[in-house]
Amino acid sequence: MKKVTKGSIPKNLSKKACETNLKKLIINRKAIQTNPKKRKKKHGTNWYRGKITDVNSPLTHLKTLYNNNCAYCERYGEDFTVDHYRPKDSVLGVKHPGYYWIGYEWSNLLYVCGACNETYKGTKFPVSKININDSSFKNINEITDSIKLLKELNKAEEPLLLNPEEDGFDPLNYIEIDNNGFAKAVRKDPRANRTIIDCGIDSSDLRKERNSVIEELIEDIHLSTFITWNDNQDEHSSRRAIVNALKKHDFDNPESFSLLWKYIYLNFDKMILERLDTTPNPTKFKQIVLDAYKENFAVKIINEPPNFAV
Repeated sequence: MKKVTKGSIPKNLSKKACETNLKKLIINRKAIQTNPKKRKKKHGTNWYRGKITDVNSPLTHLKTLYNNNCAYCERYGEDFTVDHYRPKDSVLGVKHPGYYWIGYEWSNLLYVCGACNETYKGTKFPVSKININDSSFKNINEITDSIKLLKELNKAEEPLLLNPEEDGFDPLNYIEIDNNGFAKAVRKDPRANRTIIDCGIDSSDLRKERNSVIEELIEDIHLSTFITWNDNQDEHSSRRAIVNALKKHDFDNPESFSLLWKYIYLNFDKMILERLDTTPNPTKFKQIVLDAYKENFAVKIINEPPNFAV
């Protein structure tokens, strides 16, 4: 997961027609409570999602904000969909009508992949206290006061699922990744634990994909010094080659798995050095790799020191 800050609301969500549609939906859902046979009105996908070809749609805005990364697992994808952080029609394991009144709320919409949206997270929304339903609201004006409601909801419910859009959210405080791509909760944090389980963040597929990223970087380091070190043990040339290999990878703005890349940078000794294959004079080679790392990230290290002595 990575921190995402939303800007202005997409035009499609701020249209009068969207507000009108929501009020009709709220009236419909309240009516169903007294008349269960009444047909349930569905949320309009054109409002909360829209088309990727529409520059004013929530989907287009989310795709850009999340840089094509899933809000939960951080896979890259240009054809992901929109997920409601608080499910709009039902809550798994709880007798609840769903948070239908915030079905079009911008701060409740996330960009997610198919696996997270359908296989894992789905309609789950575990909380520490109790899932608030619509019985707490007196009228339509109160129920559509989304910003106020969300603040009150967070306080009343204490959600267990992490949200990358939370104020002050820093994934490093919740989830850590080891040098085999395994994810676990930092200090056994209960929210992180629940998010990892419910969103499949430590699924076998994701472990393999993250491990492949690590292996690819290690392979690039080895290939860059195939001649300069394996044949000649030329320290200077090997270090330059490794620096160039590291520059190929964008640690700050990777295509996917930004949290993993953050851990690679901050824990380069454990994430990379410990996994380097045997080479002639392995101790010296690891020192050269570390020197190349320090050279490549010299400025960054001053501003954001890694978690080991450099």
